[in-house]
Amino acid sequence: MNPRSAPECIFLQVLLALSFLAASVSTAFCLDSAPHSAMDPGLPNEYGRVIYQKNQDATNQIFIIGQSHRSGANGKNGEHTVQAQIEIYRIGEWLIRQKNVELLLPEGFFQKGLVQSDAQGRAYANYAPATLDSERLRNRLQDTRRFVSADTLLSAQYPIRLGQVEDEELYRTVSHLVRKIGNRKEDLNPAFFEELNDYQRKRTAIMLQNIPFAVENVFQRGDIENKHAIFTIGMAHIADIIEFFHAKNRGETAENDDLLSSPAVDLLEEGYGVTVILPKSLADDGHVLRLTRLEQVASP
Repeated sequence: MNPRSAPECIFLQVLLALSFLAASVSTAFCLDSAPHSAMDPGLPNEYGRVIYQKNQDATNQIFIIGQSHRSGANGKNGEHTVQAQIEIYRIGEWLIRQKNVELLLPEGFFQKGLVQSDAQGRAYANYAPATLDSERLRNRLQDTRRFVSADTLLSAQYPIRLGQVEDEELYRTVSHLVRKIGNRKEDLNPAFFEELNDYQRKRTAIMLQNIPFAVENVFQRGDIENKHAIFTIGMAHIADIIEFFHAKNRGETAENDDLLSSPAVDLLEEGYGVTVILPKSLADDGHVLRLTRLEQVASP
């Protein structure tokens, strides 16, 4: 593979700043967006935009939401982080209440210890406490003294189960590489970014492969009544994910990447529908869409 130029390396660092543990910088491609008339019209426009759907009438549904996280290098909020997290919280809240989603699969989440499986005592989402008001929600998400995100607030506010799709060893490898970007003493050459990109694409593949297993595991325990789940993941992974599904629709393999050609088949062949949603603040920012290669698919 040819070494990347200095401008491309700068592009990589900018993209990493947009999303925690996100460095998706493959060769640009054109994604065909689905007709907007085919998208689910129910999601309020002020929360976000549906940019891709497949098998929306399937019994089992996965809702993929693009994230803007705090920086993986310094823990600070970026330009869009707080507003995007507010919108992600509202999208998740709407999916819980309107689509009866009872399972949340956050990027970077790891199950610790035994999981309670007493379905008899489980409260239903529609009977959760009143929603957080906008001011309180913003204040919670702006506070960088502690780790807080739309995912943690949703799991605290609603009786929604959490599931793990990450491979811990791979996650820690990527985390170590991301932290190097914040260390100015490190020599970050083009080969470093190529390595990080390869690991990130592998993470994307493994997380997609693990979704059906994670959902089935919680469902078989009796902790959820349906196989609907929210999967939250950094914006920089979204273009790869949609391209996997587009390639499968065409009966093709994702360009130059056999590793990432099978997970989409696994998810779809297991009987799941897929909906990809971007928070409004990210979907409306042309610069962010260009950096994450979503300009074509996410255009209004």
